[in-house]
Amino acid sequence: MKKILCSLLLIMVLSFVSLQNVQAESLKCNVNLRYGSTGEEVKVLQTMLNKVTNCNLAVDGSFGSLTNNCVKTFQAQNSLEVDGIVGINTCSKLNSLVGKTSIVKSTGFKKGVVTGDVVNIRKKPSMSGKILKTVELGKVFNIYGESGNWYKIKSDKNYAYISKDYLKKVAIIVDISEQKLYLYKDGVVDFTTSVVTGMKNRHDTPVGSYVLYKANTATDVTLRGYNDNGTRYASHVDYWMPFVMSRGIGFHDATWREVEEFVADRYTYDGSHGCVNMMYQDAQYLYNNLPESISVVVRN
Repeated sequence: MKKILCSLLLIMVLSFVSLQNVQAESLKCNVNLRYGSTGEEVKVLQTMLNKVTNCNLAVDGSFGSLTNNCVKTFQAQNSLEVDGIVGINTCSKLNSLVGKTSIVKSTGFKKGVVTGDVVNIRKKPSMSGKILKTVELGKVFNIYGESGNWYKIKSDKNYAYISKDYLKKVAIIVDISEQKLYLYKDGVVDFTTSVVTGMKNRHDTPVGSYVLYKANTATDVTLRGYNDNGTRYASHVDYWMPFVMSRGIGFHDATWREVEEFVADRYTYDGSHGCVNMMYQDAQYLYNNLPESISVVVRN
């Protein structure tokens, strides 16, 4: 009995130490880090950047060009001043996001997003199973297992099943109310960023479920159309990723927008003509990481 108690106490102590180490992983915001900086704080910076970006930096304690570029990418993605300097604002934002990221990852669950307009949740993994409820487009579920063509999920705290045809682990979600884009890979959020969608009540980005095919994407494209006053526009983009082919609506970089314009209410008075505007490096990342086809869900 004593051996069991000792083992339990040891596990509790180790767990507490581990938790302390996780909580201690944060930057000191009273010292600016910049190109040329070296030391342990730079290692912490590089480790944290690797958690919330896709830079895959070497944790070597040297603030070189790769770290500098990664800091700028992080700043642009989070509507911060893009100067490559880790001052109090960038430091605070990074500390905050790493904290949130660790909470999300601690669940250990893969996730899926509903890609049908109205989808049935059933008691058993079968079309004859009792329908417990229906869920709408864009709903995200933890996945606890699978049975044939069905995923095991939880609905109202009880296990239930949903067809794999309507719950996708690999998907892009565009949330209009948040003005956010989420890229899911293998059921977890691989990437998220701010966007500007279609002008509200005039050129709304169409809500629904679509498929983006890599074969339809292109680089170095000029998008053409008409402004509301009847004049024509011609906008050059480096990355074009259409998901509503019939209407010419897709994701693309919008270098004519300042980073500060990627905020939650911009689309209500200065939105796009229906496309999803992205910051340059974000459009580049999305373009370079697309599979051959991917579900796209646009939700309000």
